[in-house]
Amino acid sequence: MSDHSITRLLDLITRELDALEARIEFGGSPPDDPASLWAPLPSGWRLVTRFATPRDDTKHLGLKLRQLAASFFEGPPEPPRPYPEGYTNWTTRRLDDELCSLAARTGAVSAVVIDFQSPVVWGTSEPRIGDENVTAAQKLSQLAEMAGRGGVRLVDLANLPEDQVDEALARAELNEGSRATLRRELGRLRALDPKQRFAEVLTSRAIAQVRRPGTDDAPASSHFREVVHQEDLGYLARSFAGIYVVLLVFKNTYSELHAEAALLHALPVIERLVFALPPIEPPPKGGQVVKLPVPGS
Repeated sequence: MSDHSITRLLDLITRELDALEARIEFGGSPPDDPASLWAPLPSGWRLVTRFATPRDDTKHLGLKLRQLAASFFEGPPEPPRPYPEGYTNWTTRRLDDELCSLAARTGAVSAVVIDFQSPVVWGTSEPRIGDENVTAAQKLSQLAEMAGRGGVRLVDLANLPEDQVDEALARAELNEGSRATLRRELGRLRALDPKQRFAEVLTSRAIAQVRRPGTDDAPASSHFREVVHQEDLGYLARSFAGIYVVLLVFKNTYSELHAEAALLHALPVIERLVFALPPIEPPPKGGQVVKLPVPGS
């Protein structure tokens, strides 16, 4: 990599990981302070990030850092690690890792793979919480719209202490039924950490727009591509293998050219991993196993 490319990469890592600085160093011992993370690079170099304070989401940040190191510096693949909670097979984790790397390289809040025919979220760059699916995303998007009509943001409600939620809902321009619905449904969102809450709502809104009425059972010959630039939401969606969609989600404006170039570069690996996934039992409509079509069928 050129000096200019390395400088841009370090700037990207600093921005996307919300770090104080990122650097490349050689020799000595790796940093061991709780406010730093590092990843190995080829030939004994290492990539180091330093934060203002120790972070609660070090596993997620460490994964992003390792993926960036492997992607940009062509380091050797990491040896297989035990599955973390939420993973049932190695291929799913490999797909999630690839999406995590893609999100980091494009500055996206998240990257997911869905399809037009089932509720399954096949891959996600965000930590899995066990119940991610399109139906849940559509429901969360509706809750965000409901809160917005009342003049409040769903994420802001979820971030409030429990004893302040009722007070905030009382001030909102909502009927009592809507207040009760929001109060009842906040539990799942409040179980996440604040950064995950923001990503979950934003990603759910994007999924709901892509899987809006009229897009179900898209013909296998269709080539779906959708670009959205909204004040508080942006996304790039592109189909592959007929029914699948890779969705890059951004919190505001983004470089469409940069995002699509990175997506096209990653797409062959993503497609191969999706077709290697085993059948998934989708929630909650009962009991049918979703089978993946074979490429070219």
